[in-house]
Amino acid sequence: MALKLIQGNNDYLHFQIIYIGINSASHLKRLIELNVGNDGLLHRELAQLIDMKSIV
Repeated sequence: MALKLIQGNNDYLHFQIIYIGINSASHLKRLIELNVGNDGLLHRELAQLIDMKSIV
């Protein structure tokens, strides 16, 4: 996985993912799935992450 630091402050770091391998993407999906606890929310969160690429 390759990242670029976009912004940071005392509480948060904001990164842009430049490249992510299939294993890392699977782990990221699982972490989001565990945090949201709902399949519909999971897909919405992933869609938002993908859409953010055009914003940054």
